[in-house]
Amino acid sequence: MIPEDGAIPANHRAFCFGDGYFESIRAINGKAVFVDHHYQRMLDTAKAMHIHVPESFTLQHFKDTLQALL
Repeated sequence: MIPEDGAIPANHRAFCFGDGYFESIRAINGKAVFVDHHYQRMLDTAKAMHIHVPESFTLQHFKDTLQALL
């Protein structure tokens, strides 16, 4: 997790090794598909990469954010 001031420590793994991930989500007629699976895969990936996921990042929050973007 990056501190609020935006300063990334020199030993930050993502900074040193370029760790990261992305998720592509298909939308059909303005509705994201397989959202539950995408959400779970994101959580699993974050855990494997030792990325802290805030408690506020719930499935409902994810769905609401996706819908707002679409």
